[in-house]
Amino acid sequence: MKNKFEFKRDSKLTGFILGLLFPPVFMFLYWLFLLQNKVPDLVISRLYYENQLAPFIGLAQIANAGLFFYFIKKWDADESGKGVIFAMLFYGAIILYLKLDTIGS
Repeated sequence: MKNKFEFKRDSKLTGFILGLLFPPVFMFLYWLFLLQNKVPDLVISRLYYENQLAPFIGLAQIANAGLFFYFIKKWDADESGKGVIFAMLFYGAIILYLKLDTIGS
């Protein structure tokens, strides 16, 4: 009997999930190496109140771009690449919301 939840390397769901996970990992590594002496919760809230969270999330999309090209070039996984693009669009909606929130306040 075939396992229903078997990992598929070339699927949109795999690309979407990894695309959602890579930017927070990138942000954590950024904090770990460049902002070592600050508490992460305080950094996020300070970025939000200084209207810098949207550009920071946009910067974290570099991780998704790297993941996208890895899927396309190394794995030859076009469907996973599409999933990463969907995750980037999801983060784009978050960035748009944050930008519109700063305009309204």
